[in-house]
Amino acid sequence: MPEYDKPLIHVLDGSNNKIAVTQSMLGGSSTQAGLAFLSVATITRAANQTPYTANDVYGGVFELQNIGASGSFVFISSIDIIFNITAVPSGMGGFALYLYSGAPPSAITDNLPFSLGSGDRASSLTPGGIILTASLARGGGSVVAEALNINRLIKLANGSTSLWGYLVTLGAFTPAANSETATITVEAFAP
Repeated sequence: MPEYDKPLIHVLDGSNNKIAVTQSMLGGSSTQAGLAFLSVATITRAANQTPYTANDVYGGVFELQNIGASGSFVFISSIDIIFNITAVPSGMGGFALYLYSGAPPSAITDNLPFSLGSGDRASSLTPGGIILTASLARGGGSVVAEALNINRLIKLANGSTSLWGYLVTLGAFTPAANSETATITVEAFAP
């Protein structure tokens, strides 16, 4: 492959986790071929050991900042969650992740039933949820959940570079500790 045909990757702004992918053109100039985005949010659930039932919100609403350019379209490519626990509680098998273009007016808090109410419909981007299965990480040490190759096209709200969401239980389980955190990492790219 001639040198001028090789793609180049440049970090635009490390603090916002943006990466520009450029394609070299004849004559040595380059054009932007797309942007990749990485956003991380932490969920902290309430300091109790109250059992969750199926369809309960885990930790409340969260925000994924700088997931794309304001008002733009992005493809969600993958979602990874690391739970700060060392064993999968019985019944914790999976979760549904619901994303919104703005903070959902319902503001459902930890361990309350999830509902896509009339006030949330206008900003809902994934009304059926994105399903993730929880399991012990290979080698142990943490519980993880992931969804790969999602390729879901969504549009960010005008004036916003964020997405908001709920993590919702698919099964009933009793949490392992009085308070736990989960770190959600979402990768996206601009078309």
